[in-house]
Amino acid sequence: MTGTELQLLGCAKTFAGDTKALLPTDLVVKPGEILGLLGPSGCGKTTMLRIMAGLETPDSGGKILFDDEDVTKVPIEHRSIGMVFQSYALFPNMSVQQNVGYGLKVRGISGSERDDRVNEVMSFCRLDGLADRAINQLSGGQRQRVALARAVAPRPRVLLLDEPLSALDAALRDTLRDELAVILRGLSMTAVFVTHDQSEAMAIADTIAVMRAGRIEQRAAPEVLYRDPQTDFVASFVGGANRLSGRFENGQLHLEGGTLKTGIEGQQPDHIFIRQEDIRITNPDGASLRGKVIGRVYLGTHTKLTISGVCEAPLMVTLQGADAPKIGDLVGLDIPANSLIHF
Repeated sequence: MTGTELQLLGCAKTFAGDTKALLPTDLVVKPGEILGLLGPSGCGKTTMLRIMAGLETPDSGGKILFDDEDVTKVPIEHRSIGMVFQSYALFPNMSVQQNVGYGLKVRGISGSERDDRVNEVMSFCRLDGLADRAINQLSGGQRQRVALARAVAPRPRVLLLDEPLSALDAALRDTLRDELAVILRGLSMTAVFVTHDQSEAMAIADTIAVMRAGRIEQRAAPEVLYRDPQTDFVASFVGGANRLSGRFENGQLHLEGGTLKTGIEGQQPDHIFIRQEDIRITNPDGASLRGKVIGRVYLGTHTKLTISGVCEAPLMVTLQGADAPKIGDLVGLDIPANSLIHF
């Protein structure tokens, strides 16, 4: 399967009461690219997906192109898209095979061609041996794969997924997240998916568009968003970086808990952040930065500490393993200057 270039040109959406769900937006998704739309509830990501699908019409002047074809006024049933919804919307009165082949049947594809295509996508989505199984006999993960297989069987030009893993429990969601990433990349199909889960977005997407209040704050590869955020919202939302606020003088940041050498020359940046895993815990004696542990959560592979008294807001620190200070302990903090994120 090959992908289609998807373009949004000046697309905005205003609902009743002058509610601006999406501000004028330009967006290009390259053929075969997997784009994640990431952001909190109400940021406009689902509205954008619905505009791509044809479930919503953009405000006057907005255009949607599939390659060079203007599909702005083309209804969803003629737009050649595949959709996977949060609820999966599978037909309970049909078997797995009948669900997967439904879209082909509607398009008038029958006989051996339909059977071959259904078998192909079922095998690709790891549904072998489940053809005659009833939907209510499937696990959550199997239902998710059936929904995906049904969406891609007609070979749509663009695949759209709306919170595809949100209906699963946490443990299964982590497993299916990695599996979905493998399947989508194997399809080589242009895909856009909506999520509020940054781990899901970073695991699946080639690029991520972080959205806030109806606009895209930053679009980049996952590693770029994480290490080189361009706004304070992106720094905080993707990875939960700590904001360091204090008095800046001669390259040093004077905080409540001591002084930090930043290595930054000239004027103080507007924003200075540090990732949780880049903070090192040291002996408090003689440390230039100190704080008190007020929270401790052991998560198996790592421990998360909450430390107060360093700056205005408590710092979150992630340490590998279980060997970590206890609540009430006074600790020193080492924050390497080359790990600071500032802009």
